[in-house]
Amino acid sequence: MTWAGAPSLTFPVVIDANIFIDLHGLNPGKEAASTRKIFLDIIRDRVEVLVTPEMYSEMNRVSDLKERARLKNILETQYPRLPVHIDQVEKQRQSLIRAIGKAPAKNQDRSDLNHIAYTAAAGVTTLVTRDNPVLRRLKQHAEAAVGINLVAPQELVAHIDEAESALAYRPSALLGTGYTLKEASSSDDQHLRFFFRNASGERLTDFESRLRELAARRPQSSRLLLTDPSGAPVALLGTNPAGPVLEVPLARMVTTPLQGTLAAQLANMLRTRAAESDLRAVRIVDRHADPIIIDAVLRDGFRLSEGTATALTIPEVCELAEIQAVVDRSLLETQLGTDASYQFRESAHRLIENPSAQAALSLERQLRPLCIVDAPVDAWLVPIRPHFSSPLFGYPDSLFDRPDELGISVEHVYYRAGRSGETAPARILWYVSGEQEGVVMGRSELVEVLDGPWETTYRQFRRLGVYQRADVEAAARNTGQVRVLRVINTEVFRTPVTLARLKEFAADFKTGLQLQGPSRLDARLFEKIMREASR
Repeated sequence: MTWAGAPSLTFPVVIDANIFIDLHGLNPGKEAASTRKIFLDIIRDRVEVLVTPEMYSEMNRVSDLKERARLKNILETQYPRLPVHIDQVEKQRQSLIRAIGKAPAKNQDRSDLNHIAYTAAAGVTTLVTRDNPVLRRLKQHAEAAVGINLVAPQELVAHIDEAESALAYRPSALLGTGYTLKEASSSDDQHLRFFFRNASGERLTDFESRLRELAARRPQSSRLLLTDPSGAPVALLGTNPAGPVLEVPLARMVTTPLQGTLAAQLANMLRTRAAESDLRAVRIVDRHADPIIIDAVLRDGFRLSEGTATALTIPEVCELAEIQAVVDRSLLETQLGTDASYQFRESAHRLIENPSAQAALSLERQLRPLCIVDAPVDAWLVPIRPHFSSPLFGYPDSLFDRPDELGISVEHVYYRAGRSGETAPARILWYVSGEQEGVVMGRSELVEVLDGPWETTYRQFRRLGVYQRADVEAAARNTGQVRVLRVINTEVFRTPVTLARLKEFAADFKTGLQLQGPSRLDARLFEKIMREASR
């Protein structure tokens, strides 16, 4: 029985001796249960498991003669032989020795090297081992010298998923900037190790175990790696859904001049990720989480409860009369800690007792993307051209990168001429015009309206705006004055509302529709737009 290549629907992997013993040994170690679950339950039909001839040498070291014979019989009858030429194996072996810098002296080290050389000679790209010293010592050399991926069993799920769904692992621009965010792959080991927190008392084995657990649960879980424009690692977020809660067992960051802004963006990203998966809460359970991230999430509306930072994320459009029931239902579903539950209920109760614009927007901020449609908050429809909305909010997509300071910020400004009556606090719905038909693409919280000389306001806010100096000067026209709208927490709708639907809604309520400049929205029209956008 000679291996003739993997069938098109399976992924070939080679296993080493410790994985083989986990699967077939009569007295396997404590790791066996996890290995068997992965190979026999989780990825059973997705892989073809292979062994190298070096496995016979490894089995010769089994001291129990009866057990040795039994294991060799399994090798002979249940595993195909890899068709490799010994000269090719030796060539791969020498490449590895050159990469490492010296030949191995111990029998076990020689076997480790031979497994990799045989795997490469057979044309297989993946070798599975749970030997941590081998993974740490040989992983980089094996990939660089002979193109072999060394992966732990828990990482194998993500590794296969990576091969089958490569698109998810490609770097994507973080809101169009030079920063990139991607699902970490098995080749990102060195970048991931960068976030190990030895100084805070974390054990390397615990850190690696957490990484592998996340990898094994792909695609439900994620290991999101953020890198700066030079490719250097900046942040790592490990997420895993636990019922209706998005748990974050890894929340790490490095020191960088933009760390505060980036941390705020990561906090917002966690909410967005939870909402997109229809989850009701985010809980950071990383005991070694970076203090910068914890500070950012607390500023974002998370609450400390029983040693964790927790937020509610309620993707609903509701009325004031429903808010207490909506919050109570979410707390019941998520089973958050007592302290956090009390604080969220108190915030909802204060709004019901005193329904002010400030209280309503504060609660929406804490529970976003929640929208309380009949809260006493003005809503404005503000037109914006695509060549401004794209770099400002990332909508529509552009071929060109956004400035880093804009793309990683949760705060933005928009300049305009004239004074239409906008006052803060308020809500803004952004109407983006198009060549054929425009859309209402998102919602922001308006926190400041400022009128002043164009040069002064441009100097003050240019890091948050997309207008160039000449644009702001042109907006000032003959008066020399411009209006600045400063907004935060922009939510880009998953379902933008088209102009045709907008006109239908306006006709239903017999209200006018002004698209040439900012206009205050009828409360009923605002509600209709928000319910349409949340479908």
